[in-house]
Amino acid sequence: MSTREDIPVVEAESVDEKNEDRDERDENAESVENSENFEDTCQVEGSGDIVGEFVYSFGHGFVQAPIDGVREIVNTLSGTKIVPKIEVVKPPKKKEIATPEWQAQKVGAGCGLIVSLVVISNMISKGRPI
Repeated sequence: MSTREDIPVVEAESVDEKNEDRDERDENAESVENSENFEDTCQVEGSGDIVGEFVYSFGHGFVQAPIDGVREIVNTLSGTKIVPKIEVVKPPKKKEIATPEWQAQKVGAGCGLIVSLVVISNMISKGRPI
């Protein structure tokens, strides 16, 4: 058996220091998110903001989501990162949960995915309707 002297000693940080570092990183990330302006988010005053969020999320779900899906499938099947990340449409800025803008984003992204699936299924079935 080994003696107590043979056991390596590992020094660890206290829990409080880790939490402080994590809080600082979170604050830095929030300040970066707040400073970013997506010029193409179609933000208009009043109800136009809700429509803009819906349209932008629809576009992201219709265009970017299928691109990301194909990239993930190819990279997973190959075991390497053959296809790099291609960003045609930037993701919409996240809104506060349960606000009308947040709901418009969720519905828009869902509708975009449904339309893209219909288009892809029609392409696969050679134009035969579903």
